[in-house]
Amino acid sequence: MHSRTKLHFFDLETPDVERIIAAWGEHRYRAGQLMEWAYRRRAVSFDVCTSLPTELRRRLNDTFQLRTFTCTNRRASSQDGTVRFEFVARDGMPLAAVFLPKGDRHSVCISTQIGCVVGCAFCATGRMKFRRNLTRGEILEQVLAVEDLTGKRITNILLMGMGEPFLNYDNVVSALRAMTNDTLLGIGRRHITVSTVGILPRLKKFAGEGLGVRLAVSLHAPDDTTRRRLVPDHVPYRVADILRAAVQYARAENAAITIEYTLVPGINSSGEHAERLADLLQSIPHKQSHLKVNLIPCNHDPAAEFYEPLKTSFAAATFKETLVRRGILAIIREPRGRDIGAGCGQLAVP
Repeated sequence: MHSRTKLHFFDLETPDVERIIAAWGEHRYRAGQLMEWAYRRRAVSFDVCTSLPTELRRRLNDTFQLRTFTCTNRRASSQDGTVRFEFVARDGMPLAAVFLPKGDRHSVCISTQIGCVVGCAFCATGRMKFRRNLTRGEILEQVLAVEDLTGKRITNILLMGMGEPFLNYDNVVSALRAMTNDTLLGIGRRHITVSTVGILPRLKKFAGEGLGVRLAVSLHAPDDTTRRRLVPDHVPYRVADILRAAVQYARAENAAITIEYTLVPGINSSGEHAERLADLLQSIPHKQSHLKVNLIPCNHDPAAEFYEPLKTSFAAATFKETLVRRGILAIIREPRGRDIGAGCGQLAVP
């Protein structure tokens, strides 16, 4: 069977696998063995699943693929060890993921879409033409592919790559359930962060999923007028409403939220903006332990009219000092992978 006609095994949820195994006349426990090989043991081929009968392995090989990506480019940063991987999916569509090692912590930043329909003004991915959503299996396979290529077990997952996760909601939630399931990928929920620009209906729905993962909200502005200069009108939700929904998620899931704030000189980085952001955050009651502000110096992008404020400049350091003085936990994100196009807002593919 041609690989393009085979099913991606990781597109299947556990009940799907159990039904298929039963329909093939196999014992029910074979499904559990198969899932252990695919997820916990990170098998790259059904041929290595030696506890399964030979005939079952043959049938699995004829029906499914465990790996569907081809790695077409691998670039390592000379500055901080970050590695940018570019893959091609079975249909020829390109995507990217970023490996972020730091001591014993091995993080991967993965994509949820090929391109992005949001189109934030400072983001290179937003200028790509949106091509399609990634499937459940393709979201998960990025984690496995990076493990295969680096030889490192991933400890942390960031859904912060190409695309808006909440515009691919069902596939993202299904993948998150596999990531957090102890019998599948087994990544701790506090070690997974989902980023969203604030798709309000989906953000509210997410609070009822019971996943408990960390949430990062790309706010980028303390008010609606400023935000419209950075986030297009087709994401029409009000800043205060997005923040309120994020706080409700934190309460419902007892999870931490991060306010992502990309500092764009001349648009949202003044002292007045910092004071207004503090006013906004203090207007909506929340546990201090649940919320922090992540200040992100805008990375250089030749296609945008923005430049990076230095870490010690007014736009970053003084902005942070204003928030801290107002009793708000704020950090300046350490830049990673800027020299290889792997930094925030740089992750685009041809």
